[in-house]
Amino acid sequence: MPDMDFKKALRLIVMEDLSNVAIGRVCDIHRTTVGKYRSKLRNRPLSLAEIDELTVDALRDLLDLKRELLPTTWTEPDWDLMARRMSSEKGMVMTVLHNEYARQSEVPMSYTRFCRKLKAHLKKRGPIMRQVRIAGEEAFVDFSGKRPELTDPETGKKRHVELFIGALGHSRLIFATAVPDQSAQSWIKAHVAMFDYFGGTPKYIVPDNLKAAVIHPRSHARGQVLNAAFDRAMQHYGVTPLPARVGNPQDKGLVEQSVLHVKRWITLPLSRQTFHSIPEINRAIGIELDRINDKPMRRLGGRSRRQIFEEEERSRLRALPHRPFRNLQHIRSVRVPEDYHVEYRGNFYSVPHELIGKTVDLFEDQEVVSLFHVRRRVAIHPQLQGVGKVSTLRHHQPDNHRFHGDHRHRYFNTWGRYQAKPIDRYLRLHLAVWKNPNATDKCARKLAELVDHHGEEIVVQAADWVLTHCPDAPHIRRIERLIAQPARIETPVKADGTEDPSANHKNIRGASYYGRTDT
Repeated sequence: MPDMDFKKALRLIVMEDLSNVAIGRVCDIHRTTVGKYRSKLRNRPLSLAEIDELTVDALRDLLDLKRELLPTTWTEPDWDLMARRMSSEKGMVMTVLHNEYARQSEVPMSYTRFCRKLKAHLKKRGPIMRQVRIAGEEAFVDFSGKRPELTDPETGKKRHVELFIGALGHSRLIFATAVPDQSAQSWIKAHVAMFDYFGGTPKYIVPDNLKAAVIHPRSHARGQVLNAAFDRAMQHYGVTPLPARVGNPQDKGLVEQSVLHVKRWITLPLSRQTFHSIPEINRAIGIELDRINDKPMRRLGGRSRRQIFEEEERSRLRALPHRPFRNLQHIRSVRVPEDYHVEYRGNFYSVPHELIGKTVDLFEDQEVVSLFHVRRRVAIHPQLQGVGKVSTLRHHQPDNHRFHGDHRHRYFNTWGRYQAKPIDRYLRLHLAVWKNPNATDKCARKLAELVDHHGEEIVVQAADWVLTHCPDAPHIRRIERLIAQPARIETPVKADGTEDPSANHKNIRGASYYGRTDT
Protein backbone atom coordinates (compact mmCIF):
# COMPACT_ATOMS: atom_id res chain seq x y z
CA MET A 1 0.00 0.00 0.00
CA PRO A 2 1.20 3.61 -0.51
CA ASP A 3 3.29 5.12 2.29
CA MET A 4 0.78 7.91 2.89
CA ASP A 5 -2.08 5.42 3.32
CA PHE A 6 0.04 3.41 5.78
CA LYS A 7 0.69 6.46 7.98
CA LYS A 8 -2.95 7.54 7.62
CA ALA A 9 -4.14 4.13 8.82
CA LEU A 10 -1.85 4.29 11.89
CA ARG A 11 -3.06 7.80 12.76
CA LEU A 12 -6.74 6.74 12.54
CA ILE A 13 -6.08 3.71 14.74
CA VAL A 14 -4.39 5.85 17.39
CA MET A 15 -7.28 8.34 17.33
CA GLU A 16 -9.68 5.41 18.10
CA ASP A 17 -12.67 7.08 16.43
CA LEU A 18 -13.31 4.58 13.61
CA SER A 19 -13.76 0.83 13.37
CA ASN A 20 -11.49 -1.48 11.39
CA VAL A 21 -14.06 -1.62 8.57
CA ALA A 22 -14.35 2.17 8.36
CA ILE A 23 -10.56 2.66 8.40
CA GLY A 24 -10.19 0.01 5.71
CA ARG A 25 -12.64 1.86 3.47
CA VAL A 26 -10.87 5.18 4.00
CA CYS A 27 -7.38 3.79 3.34
CA ASP A 28 -8.40 1.19 0.73
CA ILE A 29 -7.05 -1.78 2.72
CA HIS A 30 -8.73 -4.86 4.14
CA ARG A 31 -10.20 -4.74 7.64
CA THR A 32 -8.00 -7.68 8.74
CA THR A 33 -4.91 -5.64 7.84
CA VAL A 34 -6.22 -2.80 9.99
CA GLY A 35 -6.75 -5.29 12.81
CA LYS A 36 -3.14 -6.45 12.52
CA TYR A 37 -1.90 -2.85 12.74
CA ARG A 38 -4.11 -2.20 15.76
CA SER A 39 -2.70 -5.28 17.52
CA LYS A 40 0.88 -4.11 16.89
CA LEU A 41 0.09 -0.65 18.27
CA ARG A 42 -1.28 -2.18 21.47
CA ASN A 43 2.08 -3.91 22.03
CA ARG A 44 4.09 -0.82 21.05
CA PRO A 45 1.99 2.34 21.55
CA LEU A 46 2.85 5.38 19.45
CA SER A 47 1.71 8.98 19.62
CA LEU A 48 0.46 11.02 16.68
CA ALA A 49 3.63 13.13 16.82
CA GLU A 50 5.85 10.04 16.56
CA ILE A 51 3.88 8.72 13.59
CA ASP A 52 4.32 12.05 11.80
CA GLU A 53 8.07 12.31 12.57
CA LEU A 54 9.20 8.73 11.80
CA THR A 55 9.65 7.37 8.29
CA VAL A 56 7.57 4.53 6.98
CA ASP A 57 10.50 2.10 7.13
CA ALA A 58 11.24 3.14 10.73
CA LEU A 59 7.61 2.63 11.68
CA ARG A 60 7.57 -0.83 10.09
CA ASP A 61 10.74 -1.82 11.93
CA LEU A 62 9.41 -0.42 15.19
CA LEU A 63 6.12 -2.30 14.89
CA ASP A 64 7.79 -5.40 13.47
CA LEU A 65 5.85 -5.08 10.21
CA LYS A 66 7.84 -6.56 7.33
CA ARG A 67 7.04 -5.13 3.91
CA GLU A 68 5.04 -7.68 1.91
CA LEU A 69 6.91 -9.00 -1.07
CA LEU A 70 4.08 -8.93 -3.58
CA PRO A 71 4.76 -9.71 -7.21
CA THR A 72 5.17 -6.61 -9.29
CA THR A 73 3.63 -8.29 -12.36
CA TRP A 74 0.80 -10.73 -12.89
CA THR A 75 -0.32 -12.71 -15.86
CA GLU A 76 -2.67 -10.26 -17.52
CA PRO A 77 -5.82 -11.74 -19.07
CA ASP A 78 -7.23 -10.65 -22.43
CA TRP A 79 -9.38 -7.81 -21.12
CA ASP A 80 -11.17 -7.28 -24.46
CA LEU A 81 -12.20 -10.93 -24.50
CA MET A 82 -13.36 -10.73 -20.90
CA ALA A 83 -15.43 -7.62 -21.68
CA ARG A 84 -17.06 -9.28 -24.69
CA ARG A 85 -17.97 -12.36 -22.65
CA MET A 86 -19.47 -10.24 -19.90
CA SER A 87 -21.71 -8.39 -22.35
CA SER A 88 -22.67 -11.20 -24.72
CA GLU A 89 -22.96 -14.37 -22.60
CA LYS A 90 -26.24 -14.45 -20.71
CA GLY A 91 -25.78 -14.97 -16.97
CA MET A 92 -21.99 -14.51 -17.07
CA VAL A 93 -20.47 -13.21 -13.79
CA MET A 94 -16.96 -12.10 -12.84
CA THR A 95 -16.48 -15.05 -10.48
CA VAL A 96 -16.66 -17.53 -13.36
CA LEU A 97 -14.27 -15.47 -15.48
CA HIS A 98 -11.75 -15.18 -12.63
CA ASN A 99 -11.87 -18.91 -11.90
CA GLU A 100 -11.15 -19.73 -15.54
CA TYR A 101 -8.35 -17.13 -15.65
CA ALA A 102 -6.76 -18.36 -12.40
CA ARG A 103 -6.63 -21.98 -13.61
CA GLN A 104 -4.79 -20.94 -16.79
CA SER A 105 -2.35 -18.40 -15.25
CA GLU A 106 0.99 -19.06 -13.53
CA VAL A 107 0.76 -15.94 -11.36
CA PRO A 108 -2.93 -14.97 -11.20
CA MET A 109 -4.03 -11.78 -9.57
CA SER A 110 -6.51 -11.82 -6.71
CA TYR A 111 -10.23 -11.84 -7.34
CA THR A 112 -10.59 -8.31 -5.92
CA ARG A 113 -7.88 -6.90 -8.17
CA PHE A 114 -9.30 -8.82 -11.16
CA CYS A 115 -12.78 -7.34 -10.64
CA ARG A 116 -11.40 -3.84 -10.15
CA LYS A 117 -9.33 -3.96 -13.34
CA LEU A 118 -12.15 -5.54 -15.37
CA LYS A 119 -14.60 -2.85 -14.26
CA ALA A 120 -12.07 -0.18 -15.21
CA HIS A 121 -11.65 -1.77 -18.64
CA LEU A 122 -15.40 -1.89 -19.19
CA LYS A 123 -15.62 1.83 -18.45
CA LYS A 124 -12.93 2.79 -20.97
CA ARG A 125 -14.18 0.71 -23.90
CA GLY A 126 -14.73 2.31 -27.30
CA PRO A 127 -17.36 5.00 -27.76
CA ILE A 128 -20.97 3.89 -27.52
CA MET A 129 -23.52 5.57 -29.76
CA ARG A 130 -26.36 7.22 -27.86
CA GLN A 131 -29.62 6.59 -29.70
CA VAL A 132 -31.86 9.63 -30.20
CA ARG A 133 -35.49 8.52 -29.95
CA ILE A 134 -38.01 10.84 -31.60
CA ALA A 135 -41.24 11.36 -29.64
CA GLY A 136 -44.10 9.27 -31.01
CA GLU A 137 -41.81 7.49 -33.46
CA GLU A 138 -41.50 3.93 -32.13
CA ALA A 139 -42.37 1.46 -29.40
CA PHE A 140 -40.44 -1.69 -28.49
CA VAL A 141 -42.25 -4.89 -27.49
CA ASP A 142 -41.31 -8.35 -26.25
CA PHE A 143 -42.28 -11.13 -23.87
CA SER A 144 -40.48 -11.40 -20.53
CA GLY A 145 -38.41 -14.47 -19.76
CA LYS A 146 -39.58 -14.35 -16.14
CA ARG A 147 -43.20 -15.50 -16.19
CA PRO A 148 -45.89 -15.00 -13.51
CA GLU A 149 -47.72 -17.96 -11.99
CA LEU A 150 -51.43 -18.65 -11.56
CA THR A 151 -52.81 -21.07 -8.98
CA ASP A 152 -55.96 -23.12 -9.58
CA PRO A 153 -58.23 -22.33 -6.59
CA GLU A 154 -59.71 -25.84 -6.60
CA THR A 155 -56.72 -28.10 -7.23
CA GLY A 156 -53.89 -25.80 -6.14
CA LYS A 157 -52.03 -26.62 -9.35
CA LYS A 158 -49.79 -23.85 -10.66
CA ARG A 159 -49.24 -22.83 -14.25
CA HIS A 160 -47.24 -20.09 -15.94
CA VAL A 161 -48.67 -17.25 -18.01
CA GLU A 162 -46.79 -14.92 -20.33
CA LEU A 163 -45.85 -11.34 -19.47
CA PHE A 164 -45.99 -8.88 -22.40
CA ILE A 165 -43.87 -5.72 -22.07
CA GLY A 166 -43.80 -2.62 -24.26
CA ALA A 167 -41.98 0.71 -23.97
CA LEU A 168 -42.16 3.97 -25.90
CA GLY A 169 -38.81 5.02 -27.33
CA HIS A 170 -38.70 8.67 -26.26
CA SER A 171 -40.31 8.82 -22.82
CA ARG A 172 -39.53 5.16 -21.98
CA LEU A 173 -43.06 4.82 -20.61
CA ILE A 174 -43.51 1.12 -19.79
CA PHE A 175 -46.58 -1.07 -20.28
CA ALA A 176 -46.99 -4.64 -19.05
CA THR A 177 -49.85 -7.14 -19.08
CA ALA A 178 -50.25 -10.87 -18.52
CA VAL A 179 -51.70 -13.03 -21.31
CA PRO A 180 -52.39 -16.79 -21.45
CA ASP A 181 -49.69 -17.70 -23.99
CA GLN A 182 -47.50 -16.49 -26.84
CA SER A 183 -50.10 -17.17 -29.54
CA ALA A 184 -50.89 -14.57 -32.18
CA GLN A 185 -54.26 -13.93 -30.55
CA SER A 186 -52.65 -13.14 -27.16
CA TRP A 187 -49.90 -11.11 -28.85
CA ILE A 188 -52.45 -8.94 -30.67
CA LYS A 189 -54.65 -8.58 -27.60
CA ALA A 190 -51.64 -7.29 -25.65
CA HIS A 191 -50.89 -4.70 -28.36
CA VAL A 192 -54.49 -3.47 -28.29
CA ALA A 193 -54.28 -3.08 -24.50
CA MET A 194 -50.93 -1.27 -24.84
CA PHE A 195 -52.30 1.23 -27.37
CA ASP A 196 -55.25 1.90 -25.06
CA TYR A 197 -52.83 2.46 -22.15
CA PHE A 198 -50.76 4.93 -24.18
CA GLY A 199 -53.89 6.63 -25.51
CA GLY A 200 -52.53 6.53 -29.06
CA THR A 201 -50.22 4.68 -31.42
CA PRO A 202 -46.59 5.22 -32.46
CA LYS A 203 -45.43 5.22 -36.05
CA TYR A 204 -43.43 1.97 -35.75
CA ILE A 205 -43.46 -1.17 -33.61
CA VAL A 206 -40.16 -3.02 -33.04
CA PRO A 207 -40.87 -6.64 -32.00
CA ASP A 208 -38.56 -9.61 -31.69
CA ASN A 209 -38.74 -12.42 -34.27
CA LEU A 210 -41.26 -14.60 -32.43
CA LYS A 211 -43.79 -16.55 -34.52
CA ALA A 212 -46.72 -14.43 -33.36
CA ALA A 213 -45.11 -11.49 -35.18
CA VAL A 214 -42.77 -12.88 -37.85
CA ILE A 215 -43.18 -16.08 -39.86
CA HIS A 216 -39.88 -15.65 -41.75
CA PRO A 217 -37.23 -13.10 -40.64
CA ARG A 218 -35.26 -10.88 -43.00
CA SER A 219 -32.38 -13.32 -43.18
CA HIS A 220 -34.65 -16.00 -44.63
CA ALA A 221 -34.24 -16.86 -48.31
CA ARG A 222 -37.83 -15.82 -49.09
CA GLY A 223 -37.48 -12.50 -47.30
CA GLN A 224 -39.39 -11.24 -44.31
CA VAL A 225 -42.95 -12.56 -43.88
CA LEU A 226 -45.08 -11.13 -41.08
CA ASN A 227 -47.80 -13.04 -39.27
CA ALA A 228 -50.96 -12.25 -41.25
CA ALA A 229 -53.18 -11.61 -38.21
CA PHE A 230 -50.56 -9.36 -36.60
CA ASP A 231 -50.09 -7.50 -39.89
CA ARG A 232 -53.87 -6.88 -40.15
CA ALA A 233 -53.96 -5.57 -36.59
CA MET A 234 -51.13 -3.14 -37.21
CA GLN A 235 -52.78 -1.97 -40.45
CA HIS A 236 -55.96 -1.28 -38.47
CA TYR A 237 -54.00 1.02 -36.14
CA GLY A 238 -51.82 2.50 -38.89
CA VAL A 239 -48.61 1.14 -37.33
CA THR A 240 -45.69 -0.28 -39.33
CA PRO A 241 -43.90 -3.31 -37.80
CA LEU A 242 -40.07 -3.18 -37.98
CA PRO A 243 -38.87 -6.48 -36.48
CA ALA A 244 -35.40 -6.47 -34.93
CA ARG A 245 -32.61 -7.99 -36.98
CA VAL A 246 -31.70 -11.57 -36.13
CA GLY A 247 -28.62 -11.63 -33.89
CA ASN A 248 -28.71 -7.86 -33.26
CA PRO A 249 -30.01 -7.36 -29.71
CA GLN A 250 -29.07 -3.67 -29.85
CA ASP A 251 -32.09 -3.13 -32.12
CA LYS A 252 -34.37 -3.70 -29.12
CA GLY A 253 -32.10 -2.68 -26.25
CA LEU A 254 -34.72 -0.36 -24.78
CA VAL A 255 -37.29 -3.11 -24.27
CA GLU A 256 -34.59 -5.32 -22.73
CA GLN A 257 -34.01 -2.59 -20.14
CA SER A 258 -37.76 -2.37 -19.59
CA VAL A 259 -37.94 -6.14 -19.11
CA LEU A 260 -35.24 -5.82 -16.45
CA HIS A 261 -37.17 -3.04 -14.69
CA VAL A 262 -40.39 -5.08 -14.76
CA LYS A 263 -38.55 -8.15 -13.45
CA ARG A 264 -37.04 -6.22 -10.54
CA TRP A 265 -40.00 -4.08 -9.54
CA ILE A 266 -43.04 -6.13 -10.61
CA THR A 267 -42.38 -9.82 -11.29
CA LEU A 268 -40.21 -10.55 -8.26
CA PRO A 269 -42.43 -8.71 -5.73
CA LEU A 270 -45.59 -10.31 -7.15
CA SER A 271 -44.01 -13.79 -7.07
CA ARG A 272 -44.64 -13.81 -3.31
CA GLN A 273 -48.39 -13.41 -3.88
CA THR A 274 -50.98 -15.94 -5.04
CA PHE A 275 -53.21 -15.19 -8.04
CA HIS A 276 -56.10 -17.23 -9.42
CA SER A 277 -56.90 -15.43 -12.70
CA ILE A 278 -55.27 -13.25 -15.34
CA PRO A 279 -57.52 -10.21 -14.60
CA GLU A 280 -56.50 -10.47 -10.95
CA ILE A 281 -52.79 -10.49 -11.72
CA ASN A 282 -53.20 -7.66 -14.25
CA ARG A 283 -54.79 -5.47 -11.58
CA ALA A 284 -51.74 -6.03 -9.38
CA ILE A 285 -49.40 -5.39 -12.31
CA GLY A 286 -51.19 -2.12 -13.03
CA ILE A 287 -50.54 -0.84 -9.50
CA GLU A 288 -46.82 -1.62 -9.67
CA LEU A 289 -46.62 -0.30 -13.23
CA ASP A 290 -47.86 3.12 -12.13
CA ARG A 291 -45.14 3.21 -9.49
CA ILE A 292 -42.41 2.54 -12.06
CA ASN A 293 -43.70 5.14 -14.50
CA ASP A 294 -44.17 7.76 -11.76
CA LYS A 295 -40.75 7.17 -10.18
CA PRO A 296 -38.31 10.12 -10.68
CA MET A 297 -35.16 9.30 -12.69
CA ARG A 298 -31.92 10.90 -11.48
CA ARG A 299 -30.29 10.90 -14.90
CA LEU A 300 -33.17 12.91 -16.35
CA GLY A 301 -33.25 15.70 -13.82
CA GLY A 302 -35.67 14.00 -11.46
CA ARG A 303 -38.44 13.73 -14.06
CA SER A 304 -40.46 10.53 -14.27
CA ARG A 305 -41.32 8.51 -17.37
CA ARG A 306 -44.93 9.62 -17.14
CA GLN A 307 -43.97 13.27 -16.81
CA ILE A 308 -41.83 13.10 -19.95
CA PHE A 309 -44.63 11.23 -21.72
CA GLU A 310 -47.28 13.80 -20.81
CA GLU A 311 -45.07 16.78 -21.64
CA GLU A 312 -43.32 15.59 -24.80
CA GLU A 313 -44.73 12.41 -26.31
CA ARG A 314 -48.48 12.05 -25.79
CA SER A 315 -49.26 14.80 -28.31
CA ARG A 316 -47.02 13.11 -30.90
CA LEU A 317 -48.89 9.80 -30.83
CA ARG A 318 -51.46 9.07 -33.51
CA ALA A 319 -55.11 8.96 -32.52
CA LEU A 320 -56.71 5.58 -31.92
CA PRO A 321 -59.24 4.37 -34.51
CA HIS A 322 -62.93 4.69 -33.65
CA ARG A 323 -63.28 0.91 -33.31
CA PRO A 324 -60.78 -1.33 -31.51
CA PHE A 325 -59.26 -4.12 -33.56
CA ARG A 326 -61.00 -7.47 -33.44
CA ASN A 327 -58.94 -10.58 -34.01
CA LEU A 328 -61.19 -12.06 -36.67
CA GLN A 329 -60.95 -15.59 -38.01
CA HIS A 330 -61.04 -16.05 -41.76
CA ILE A 331 -64.00 -18.26 -42.69
CA ARG A 332 -63.97 -18.34 -46.48
CA SER A 333 -63.88 -16.31 -49.68
CA VAL A 334 -67.22 -15.93 -51.46
CA ARG A 335 -68.56 -14.29 -54.61
CA VAL A 336 -71.18 -11.59 -53.95
CA PRO A 337 -74.60 -12.63 -55.40
CA GLU A 338 -77.07 -10.32 -57.17
CA ASP A 339 -78.94 -9.47 -53.95
CA TYR A 340 -75.57 -8.22 -52.47
CA HIS A 341 -76.08 -10.33 -49.33
CA VAL A 342 -73.52 -12.95 -48.23
CA GLU A 343 -74.78 -16.04 -46.42
CA TYR A 344 -73.14 -17.23 -43.19
CA ARG A 345 -74.62 -19.85 -40.85
CA GLY A 346 -78.06 -19.49 -42.41
CA ASN A 347 -78.23 -15.69 -42.08
CA PHE A 348 -77.54 -12.99 -44.65
CA TYR A 349 -75.27 -9.92 -44.40
CA SER A 350 -75.15 -7.04 -46.89
CA VAL A 351 -72.11 -5.62 -48.68
CA PRO A 352 -72.00 -2.55 -50.98
CA HIS A 353 -74.05 -3.34 -54.09
CA GLU A 354 -71.10 -2.20 -56.26
CA LEU A 355 -69.33 -5.47 -55.29
CA ILE A 356 -71.91 -7.73 -56.98
CA GLY A 357 -70.00 -10.46 -58.82
CA LYS A 358 -66.74 -9.76 -56.98
CA THR A 359 -65.02 -11.85 -54.31
CA VAL A 360 -65.03 -10.85 -50.64
CA ASP A 361 -63.37 -12.48 -47.62
CA LEU A 362 -65.62 -13.31 -44.69
CA PHE A 363 -64.24 -13.05 -41.15
CA GLU A 364 -65.99 -13.53 -37.83
CA ASP A 365 -65.53 -13.48 -34.09
CA GLN A 366 -68.06 -14.13 -31.33
CA GLU A 367 -69.77 -10.76 -31.82
CA VAL A 368 -69.39 -9.48 -35.37
CA VAL A 369 -69.18 -10.57 -39.00
CA SER A 370 -66.73 -8.58 -41.14
CA LEU A 371 -66.30 -8.66 -44.90
CA PHE A 372 -63.16 -7.52 -46.72
CA HIS A 373 -62.46 -6.79 -50.37
CA VAL A 374 -58.82 -6.51 -51.48
CA ARG A 375 -57.70 -6.32 -47.81
CA ARG A 376 -60.09 -3.42 -47.10
CA ARG A 377 -63.04 -3.77 -44.75
CA VAL A 378 -66.27 -3.08 -46.68
CA ALA A 379 -68.89 -4.21 -44.14
CA ILE A 380 -69.26 -5.04 -40.47
CA HIS A 381 -72.44 -6.50 -38.91
CA PRO A 382 -73.48 -7.72 -35.47
CA GLN A 383 -73.61 -11.50 -35.70
CA LEU A 384 -77.24 -12.61 -36.03
CA GLN A 385 -78.63 -15.38 -33.86
CA GLY A 386 -80.93 -18.04 -35.28
CA VAL A 387 -81.53 -18.82 -38.96
CA GLY A 388 -83.04 -16.94 -41.89
CA LYS A 389 -82.43 -13.42 -40.60
CA VAL A 390 -81.11 -10.55 -42.70
CA SER A 391 -78.83 -7.65 -41.79
CA THR A 392 -78.96 -4.85 -44.39
CA LEU A 393 -77.11 -1.55 -44.11
CA ARG A 394 -78.86 1.29 -45.96
CA HIS A 395 -75.68 2.67 -47.53
CA HIS A 396 -75.11 -0.75 -49.15
CA GLN A 397 -78.37 -0.49 -51.13
CA PRO A 398 -78.88 1.11 -54.54
CA ASP A 399 -81.13 4.19 -54.57
CA ASN A 400 -84.27 2.41 -55.73
CA HIS A 401 -83.95 -0.25 -53.00
CA ARG A 402 -83.28 2.40 -50.39
CA PHE A 403 -86.40 4.35 -51.45
CA HIS A 404 -88.49 1.22 -51.24
CA GLY A 405 -87.22 0.53 -47.74
CA ASP A 406 -87.89 4.10 -46.62
CA HIS A 407 -91.44 3.95 -48.08
CA ARG A 408 -92.22 0.76 -46.21
CA HIS A 409 -90.87 2.25 -43.00
CA ARG A 410 -92.90 5.45 -43.41
CA TYR A 411 -96.11 3.53 -44.05
CA PHE A 412 -96.52 1.78 -40.69
CA ASN A 413 -95.05 4.78 -38.89
CA THR A 414 -97.10 7.62 -40.34
CA TRP A 415 -100.31 5.68 -41.13
CA GLY A 416 -100.63 4.54 -37.53
CA ARG A 417 -100.26 8.09 -36.21
CA TYR A 418 -103.34 9.20 -38.20
CA GLN A 419 -105.50 6.35 -36.86
CA ALA A 420 -107.23 6.02 -33.52
CA LYS A 421 -104.94 5.75 -30.51
CA PRO A 422 -105.49 1.99 -29.93
CA ILE A 423 -104.31 1.23 -33.50
CA ASP A 424 -101.24 3.47 -33.17
CA ARG A 425 -100.39 1.96 -29.76
CA TYR A 426 -100.88 -1.55 -31.14
CA LEU A 427 -98.39 -0.92 -34.00
CA ARG A 428 -95.83 0.50 -31.60
CA LEU A 429 -96.28 -2.53 -29.32
CA HIS A 430 -95.94 -4.88 -32.31
CA LEU A 431 -92.62 -3.29 -33.28
CA ALA A 432 -91.33 -3.31 -29.69
CA VAL A 433 -92.21 -6.99 -29.13
CA TRP A 434 -91.13 -8.51 -32.44
CA LYS A 435 -88.36 -5.99 -33.30
CA ASN A 436 -88.96 -6.63 -37.01
CA PRO A 437 -89.89 -3.55 -39.10
CA ASN A 438 -90.83 -5.76 -42.05
CA ALA A 439 -93.37 -7.69 -39.99
CA THR A 440 -94.80 -4.49 -38.49
CA ASP A 441 -95.14 -3.02 -41.97
CA LYS A 442 -97.16 -6.08 -43.10
CA CYS A 443 -99.26 -5.78 -39.95
CA ALA A 444 -100.02 -2.10 -40.69
CA ARG A 445 -101.11 -2.92 -44.24
CA LYS A 446 -103.36 -5.71 -42.96
CA LEU A 447 -104.95 -3.34 -40.43
CA ALA A 448 -105.60 -0.84 -43.23
CA GLU A 449 -107.41 -3.56 -45.21
CA LEU A 450 -109.49 -4.51 -42.14
CA VAL A 451 -110.48 -0.86 -41.61
CA ASP A 452 -111.55 -0.58 -45.27
CA HIS A 453 -113.65 -3.77 -45.17
CA HIS A 454 -115.11 -3.77 -41.62
CA GLY A 455 -114.92 -0.18 -40.48
CA GLU A 456 -112.67 1.53 -38.00
CA GLU A 457 -114.79 0.93 -34.87
CA ILE A 458 -114.51 -2.86 -34.77
CA VAL A 459 -110.78 -2.74 -35.59
CA VAL A 460 -110.20 -0.23 -32.76
CA GLN A 461 -112.14 -2.48 -30.32
CA ALA A 462 -110.10 -5.53 -31.35
CA ALA A 463 -106.79 -3.65 -31.06
CA ASP A 464 -107.78 -2.31 -27.64
CA TRP A 465 -108.73 -5.84 -26.50
CA VAL A 466 -105.32 -7.21 -27.56
CA LEU A 467 -103.51 -4.33 -25.83
CA THR A 468 -105.39 -5.07 -22.61
CA HIS A 469 -105.37 -8.86 -22.53
CA CYS A 470 -102.44 -10.02 -24.71
CA PRO A 471 -99.66 -7.38 -24.64
CA ASP A 472 -96.94 -10.05 -24.79
CA ALA A 473 -98.28 -11.65 -27.99
CA PRO A 474 -99.81 -8.98 -30.27
CA HIS A 475 -100.42 -11.24 -33.29
CA ILE A 476 -102.37 -9.74 -36.18
CA ARG A 477 -104.19 -13.09 -36.51
CA ARG A 478 -105.73 -12.51 -33.08
CA ILE A 479 -107.26 -9.23 -34.30
CA GLU A 480 -108.59 -10.98 -37.42
CA ARG A 481 -110.30 -13.66 -35.30
CA LEU A 482 -111.84 -11.04 -33.01
CA ILE A 483 -113.25 -9.12 -35.99
CA ALA A 484 -114.66 -12.34 -37.48
CA GLN A 485 -116.36 -13.18 -34.15
CA PRO A 486 -117.22 -9.85 -32.45
CA ALA A 487 -118.82 -11.61 -29.48
CA ARG A 488 -115.40 -12.86 -28.44
CA ILE A 489 -114.32 -9.29 -27.66
CA GLU A 490 -116.59 -9.53 -24.57
CA THR A 491 -115.35 -13.03 -23.68
CA PRO A 492 -113.53 -13.15 -20.30
CA VAL A 493 -109.98 -14.41 -20.23
CA LYS A 494 -108.26 -16.83 -17.89
CA ALA A 495 -105.52 -15.80 -15.48
CA ASP A 496 -102.86 -16.76 -18.03
CA GLY A 497 -104.31 -14.39 -20.67
CA THR A 498 -106.00 -17.04 -22.85
CA GLU A 499 -109.70 -16.90 -23.70
CA ASP A 500 -112.21 -18.93 -21.71
CA PRO A 501 -114.45 -20.38 -24.46
CA SER A 502 -116.87 -21.92 -21.96
CA ALA A 503 -117.99 -18.58 -20.52
CA ASN A 504 -120.55 -17.62 -23.26
CA HIS A 505 -121.20 -21.01 -24.87
CA LYS A 506 -124.86 -21.51 -25.91
CA ASN A 507 -125.08 -24.89 -24.19
CA ILE A 508 -124.14 -23.50 -20.79
CA ARG A 509 -127.21 -23.20 -18.49
CA GLY A 510 -127.01 -21.14 -15.36
CA ALA A 511 -129.09 -21.00 -12.19
CA SER A 512 -131.77 -18.85 -13.83
CA TYR A 513 -132.48 -21.61 -16.36
CA TYR A 514 -133.36 -24.04 -13.59
CA GLY A 515 -135.37 -21.52 -11.58
CA ARG A 516 -132.93 -21.54 -8.63
CA THR A 517 -131.87 -18.53 -6.62
CA ASP A 518 -129.05 -18.11 -4.13
CA THR A 519 -130.10 -18.22 -0.49
